[in-house]
Amino acid sequence: MIPAAGSGVVHSACGPVTTMRSFVISGSGDEAPARSPRRHQSVLFVSLLVLLSTLGFPTDAQTNEEIDDIREERRRAQEQQVAQAGRVDAANAEVGELTLALEILQGNVIGKEGELSNARLQLEQANIELAAAEGAVLAKEEEIVGLRDQMAARAITSFVNQDDGGSVFVQTADPTQAARMQLLVEEVTQTDIDVGEDLRAAEEDLEVERGRASNAAAEALRLESEIAQQLVELEAARDLQNELTIEAELRLEHLLVELAAIEELDADLARQESAALDELARELARERSNGGGAIARTSTEAIPIPPNHEIVSANGYWVHESIAANVEAMTLAAEADGINLGGGGWRDSQRQIELRQKHCGTSDYAVYEMPSSQCSPPTARPGASMHERGLALDLTCDGALIGRRDNRCFRWLAEHANSYGFYNLPSEPWHWSTNGR
Repeated sequence: MIPAAGSGVVHSACGPVTTMRSFVISGSGDEAPARSPRRHQSVLFVSLLVLLSTLGFPTDAQTNEEIDDIREERRRAQEQQVAQAGRVDAANAEVGELTLALEILQGNVIGKEGELSNARLQLEQANIELAAAEGAVLAKEEEIVGLRDQMAARAITSFVNQDDGGSVFVQTADPTQAARMQLLVEEVTQTDIDVGEDLRAAEEDLEVERGRASNAAAEALRLESEIAQQLVELEAARDLQNELTIEAELRLEHLLVELAAIEELDADLARQESAALDELARELARERSNGGGAIARTSTEAIPIPPNHEIVSANGYWVHESIAANVEAMTLAAEADGINLGGGGWRDSQRQIELRQKHCGTSDYAVYEMPSSQCSPPTARPGASMHERGLALDLTCDGALIGRRDNRCFRWLAEHANSYGFYNLPSEPWHWSTNGR
């Protein structure tokens, strides 16, 4: 009869022969289960971790938790910085504050691009590991099929041989022949043991490979989801950066035009503004070189530059004829209140065109479209200033540029100018226009 699977008994002419398969495969009997040393090592390792923790030594888990806490704290701080930078009012902020905000948003974009690139590399590695694990699973499954086929073939062979009544070994009573029969049986039995051990090891390896494949698949799905979220965050970061870059470019153009005027009125202030503008222009150039910001025209581009005959004098200020009466009324009212205003208004855009041709290039794009930060030196585009429309004033008080908001002339203007249709650009106490720009 065929022995029960895993019984460890082989019937022969010399009687039943007990094998080791019952101990190795099923773990029954007094023999220790296979690979027990590894389990002992795992128990010792866990015990060591517990002991180190009890004695106050940091474990890997504790160290990782601390690192994660530091990273999370740093992430929150960076998010706060980015949020604050995104709220900066480009039209009114100090130039240094605006420059710093641009740097922060640029760093945020670069950081998110790095995170996305790293996640994509991790996904690529996870897919490689998944393919390798799936290949290993298939290989192990094929190996197991082969081993099971071997065992089935040996079982059939044993069955046929044990029923062969004509076998010379079975019929002989010769002790020498009996000994040879015993050796043959033991050899066949050992082969069965080896095949069984190989099968058990292959089945264990298969479970390991399936676990690897499952983990790799889960990691790939996690990374795909993470990448999708990072793409959304990167797009939002770029939008925020581009928005501030465009606004900063407009602010730079305005300040470049203002700089030409205040050089005549306050040389010290002009030098301070020039240094700050140079840094802002460099930062904008860096942003552009990294793909930040789109080209945008000024908010006043819908208002055409008026022909020179529409520019008239109003109490000594050259302005567009549409606001001449208001300018005259306001400055006369100031004089009546003892406020000694001065300054200028309209500036000819032809001068700006000539500067652009000199600093930026002679093409229409270079003169009218190229961002001011890309010119050398930075130069505002024609039409960037309300002064070119004749709709703005740069004012002095007692002969000096109004550089402070506690200036008595500024206080008078803050109280009365709005009623005449003039509004201050908060970052420039001297600048008043019909739209506050």
